[in-house]
Amino acid sequence: MKPQARATLVFVVIAVMAGISSCAAGVITYVRVVLEGCSLVDKWAWVAIPVLIAFATFLFRWLHSFVGGDTDLLGSRTTFLVSLMVLFSLSAWFILPNMTGAIDRGRQKRTMADMRTVGMALADYRDSHGVYPQMNDPRELQQELTGYLRALPTHDGWHNPFVFHMSSTSYTLVSWGKCGQPDIPSSLECPPGTTADFRADIVYSDGKFARWPQGIQAN
Repeated sequence: MKPQARATLVFVVIAVMAGISSCAAGVITYVRVVLEGCSLVDKWAWVAIPVLIAFATFLFRWLHSFVGGDTDLLGSRTTFLVSLMVLFSLSAWFILPNMTGAIDRGRQKRTMADMRTVGMALADYRDSHGVYPQMNDPRELQQELTGYLRALPTHDGWHNPFVFHMSSTSYTLVSWGKCGQPDIPSSLECPPGTTADFRADIVYSDGKFARWPQGIQAN
């Protein structure tokens, strides 16, 4: 193989790798946002994919022309590279939201199951002592519930800490949802009823859900 042809091949290989890597970076950014993103800016993270595809295409064409590649061959290779990256990106756009939605639904169900478990332990404690334990710190509450609950769930399905509001006559257990941020400053003032967003608060109070997810969830 002639030195120029060998150099062309090396640059083309580098360009293809750079293009695929750039596209993969955009997809990874999108995936991370779908799984964890919670800000308004995160909703536009998908823009990273076409931007990086455009960058990869420019880089590919520049590297190819830098070594004096054939123009017709450049066009066919560019078309193939862009088609490959677009196919990869479209797969991410259509498949990943369903996958991550299923993951979040599982985390939501686990959160609600843990809340019920805590509620049953608190009900047993009240039956024995006549009042609920009056501490909001999870470590103190765990010690107080020894014998009623093997291990107190301290975090929801998204690994965000539960918020406990305890008094002698009532209790409220709150999950701040996917983002770990309250819907309003005081969780106790959240409007009761159903929600349709993974980011919404889930509130369990005195043995029943005061605010809970229902139907298809978003975000």
